[in-house]
Amino acid sequence: MNVAIANASSDPVRIPTRLEAFTRALRALRVLSRDPNQLDHILEFFFAVNSRSMSKNLGPIIDSPGWQSLLRDRPRIDDEHIDFAALEALPEGTLGRAYATFLKENGITPAPFKTAPNVCDDRLSYVMLRFRQTHDLWHVVTGFRTDVDGEVMLQAFTFAQTRSPASFLIALFGFMRFALDPRAFSRVRAAYELGKKLPPLGPTRWEEMFERPLAEVRARIGAEPGVLPVPSAAA
Repeated sequence: MNVAIANASSDPVRIPTRLEAFTRALRALRVLSRDPNQLDHILEFFFAVNSRSMSKNLGPIIDSPGWQSLLRDRPRIDDEHIDFAALEALPEGTLGRAYATFLKENGITPAPFKTAPNVCDDRLSYVMLRFRQTHDLWHVVTGFRTDVDGEVMLQAFTFAQTRSPASFLIALFGFMRFALDPRAFSRVRAAYELGKKLPPLGPTRWEEMFERPLAEVRARIGAEPGVLPVPSAAA
């Protein structure tokens, strides 16, 4: 399953300037304001907002044995490297089965996350790809759903974990959208505090734990029994 990173073309692009990033993010937001399910524009927004910050802080991001190991092996979680039918056949309660069920029930396919961002630093390209390909696994282990409320809480959790500017903006705008709900602040804050509490999930090798019980995986990442999931609006 281990493959070398491959950029989308032989001519990697540079990190956008602040003005270019702002323009690209604004263009993506205009589309998303009309249709928030446009995945390509969601990825464009995250790239435009996060790429400069991640490039600047790449050293600290990957300065851990976990990330160094991932960058050495470059594992991927997509339909070329993971047998999703085999995950569906795993016993009930395992991480892999829960992940496959999550994707199926929400109509999600890993196909759009197959291509790495085409940037000039292949380490940054892989780190960004890894975060994209593991986003739905973060949903599974945290218990945050894919509705708007759940996505906002996951982004608050992600900001606490990674300091991602895009995650901060989504969590902030999401909180403002639900500001009239007296429980909104407590939910977003709980998600943020949970992100601070747990160790960084970025360098986790989820694919090596697919056959393990989800409860065991949650324990291994430092989640105490009863901590996850954080209730969302409908709970």
